[in-house]
Amino acid sequence: MTRSSLLLADMTAVSLVFTNVMIQPGEDYDNKIGLFKTLWVIHSGEIYGKIGRLLVDTIGLIVMFICVTGLFYWLAPHLLNRVKKSTGSNIKKINSFSLKWHNRLGSWAIVILLVTTATGMFLRPPLLIPIANSKVGKIKFSELDNTNPWFDQLRDALYDNELNRFVLATSEGIYYSDDFFKTTLKRYRLQPPLSVMGITVLEKMGKGDYLVGSFSGIFRWIPEKGFIQDFVTKLPAVAMAAGGPPFGSTAVTGFIGTSPDEGIVFDYGQGALSIGKKTRFPIMPDEIIKSSPISLWNTALEVHTGRIYEFIIGNFYILIVPLTGLAMILIMVTGFFAWWIPYRRKRKVKTG
Repeated sequence: MTRSSLLLADMTAVSLVFTNVMIQPGEDYDNKIGLFKTLWVIHSGEIYGKIGRLLVDTIGLIVMFICVTGLFYWLAPHLLNRVKKSTGSNIKKINSFSLKWHNRLGSWAIVILLVTTATGMFLRPPLLIPIANSKVGKIKFSELDNTNPWFDQLRDALYDNELNRFVLATSEGIYYSDDFFKTTLKRYRLQPPLSVMGITVLEKMGKGDYLVGSFSGIFRWIPEKGFIQDFVTKLPAVAMAAGGPPFGSTAVTGFIGTSPDEGIVFDYGQGALSIGKKTRFPIMPDEIIKSSPISLWNTALEVHTGRIYEFIIGNFYILIVPLTGLAMILIMVTGFFAWWIPYRRKRKVKTG
C-alpha cells in the first residue's frame, strides 16, 4: 500500500510484478478534501509539486534575509553612536544595501510570505482544532485536483480472513470492502477516535475485533457490536466532540502486542508504556542513548513547531506558533506600509 493506491503481486512468482488495484470511492465521497490537508500542502509548497516546494524553500531563505537585515537596520543607529567615523561609513553602506534589498524582497514576496505564515498557524493546536474536520473543494490545477478519489489518503490496511474483509484506514475515516474492492467502499457507522494527525496502529485481535491507535489514544474496536474500549484504562471510550483536540491522554505512535489484553504502547512523549502485568519493556541502556543523538531534521522540526519549549512552559507551548505567527503577520503588514507610503509619495512627485 502507498498513500494513494494498493499494489498486488504474486508472492510465489519467480519475479514480483505489481499491478495497481482499482479502489472504488467511499460511499460518502463528495470530491472534497480536508481543509487541514489543503492548508498543509499550501504551507509546504507541495500543492504545486517540486516547483512549489522549491518556492517555499526560497521563501524560507527570504524570511531569514529579511530578519537579519531588519535587525541590522534597527541596530545601525546604535552602532553609529559608538564607533569611529571611518567604521561608521562602512556601517552606513552596509545598512543602505541591506535596507534596499530588505524592502525589495519584502515587497515582492509579501503575499506568499503572508500565505505561508497564516497557513502554518492553522497546522498546530489551538488553531488546528476548529478546522480539523472541515472539508473544502479541491483547488483546480494543483496536485490536489486528482482523479483518484483516494489520492494521498490511504494510511493503513488489514485483511480479516474470518470475515473475508479488507479494512482500510484513511485520512477520512475507516472503510471496508467485502468483495475485493469491486464496489463502493462502505464506511463504518461507528468510528473509533482518530487524531487528524493520522492512524498509527491497526491490528486484528479477533473476528471483527481490531486495535486502533493514533495521537488520540489506543482503542479496542468491535464495530459490529458498537464496542469501543480504551485499551490502556479498559474503560469505555469517551466520544470525541467534533472540533476537539487532536491529542488524547496517550499520543500513540506504535504498538507491540503480546496477548489480547497486554502489550507495549509507544507514546510520543512518554516512550514505551507497558499494558498489563506480565509484559515489561526494558530500560534503554545508557550506551545506546549516548550513541543515538536526535537527528538535525527532528531537532529543526521540534523548534519549528514550538514543542522544544514544552519542558520550560509546559502545555502553553502550543501558543508559541499562533502568537509568533500573529507577530510575524503584524510586522510584515506594518513593514510593507512603512515602505509603500513613502515609495508612493516619491512616485507621485516624479510623475507629477
